[in-house]
Amino acid sequence: EQLSLLETTEDALDNERIFTSLNSQYILMRDTVSSSKKFNEKEDGVYVSDMIDAKGELRGTAELRKDTIALPEQDQEKMWLSLVESTINAFDELTADLLDIISHMWVLQQKDEDGYIDFHSDEVLKLRHDQLDNKPLVIRERDRFKVMKRVAALSSIWISMRENDVKVVNKDKIKDDEEYDFTTFHRMFDINSVKVAYDKKTGEPKGIYELKIKPAPILRTYFDTSLQTFIPLDLKVIQYSYHTQRELKRLGRYLSYQWKVRTLSRNLKQPFKVRTLVETLDFPASYNGVIVRDKLEQTLDMLTKDGIIAEWYYQEPVDESRVGKRDWVKKYWGELNLIILPPQDTIEDNRKKYGQMAALLEKERAKQQLLSAAVDLA
Repeated sequence: EQLSLLETTEDALDNERIFTSLNSQYILMRDTVSSSKKFNEKEDGVYVSDMIDAKGELRGTAELRKDTIALPEQDQEKMWLSLVESTINAFDELTADLLDIISHMWVLQQKDEDGYIDFHSDEVLKLRHDQLDNKPLVIRERDRFKVMKRVAALSSIWISMRENDVKVVNKDKIKDDEEYDFTTFHRMFDINSVKVAYDKKTGEPKGIYELKIKPAPILRTYFDTSLQTFIPLDLKVIQYSYHTQRELKRLGRYLSYQWKVRTLSRNLKQPFKVRTLVETLDFPASYNGVIVRDKLEQTLDMLTKDGIIAEWYYQEPVDESRVGKRDWVKKYWGELNLIILPPQDTIEDNRKKYGQMAALLEKERAKQQLLSAAVDLA
């Protein structure tokens, strides 16, 4: 039995985590939608982003198209079009969060006969609200708009495929279009219907707050609970500010993926190369080496303070006499190794294969039913 929209949100809040796919292609897609600078404008207002993996191989192409969806009412159509028109400015870490949140909801939530789930901007804002902040959640129309603008952006992304699978090629070896002929395009998400909020006094439409959504087939293959392994992602990563705490989000996601892989392969103490972490964090080009080092270490410290990391340390002490020398980042510090260990509960969560996620949630539901029955009897 699948959960309702409200139950899905409450489950995530109670357990302080959501689930995201371990699939490397899904993670590449998420990284693609996390930055507008990855997209370049082509003809007819189409923006294109090559999806290139860590080895420099081209795995696919994402296109942002300003296609709209057919909606029955003029107000709905107008509102949706205004969202779509602003989508190129909507690729950031919040968009990456929403890809994870919608995917998590779709796996767990009750679906209609066509496979759509109900999606409400307010449920996202609940997940993003820090419960420990001791401040009440205040939902503003502009916050709903930010969420729905990014949902529109995700539904405007088309992924290019070949023979129903992403073709891996070396980008440097592409000589002409025939060598990498993308013939099939899939939307990332399908939207079935939207609900518009109206001003009670004036009757004017204020914005879209709810819709029906489902991942297109290209994404659904990554969410097959009988085949796929899922990563538990700490809810704090979702709650960090996408403006001022971007590095915390990026490193939090990256470590969650790595810890799952390393738990399955039983090598949690495998070191992380500093250079790899710096590339993951994607610092502005204007940062010099001293700032980059400070930012990386501050990010690790903050994740430790927030309980996402158990501990971290350099495998060997930093030779401070080499810091600040010519090319010291590239030739010395960037090649150092870090040990970054997860908390014990993260290790235990990662030992569970969330192809068994449905069984796990069913167990949780059964426990809640037993508790409710006990309360009723009392």
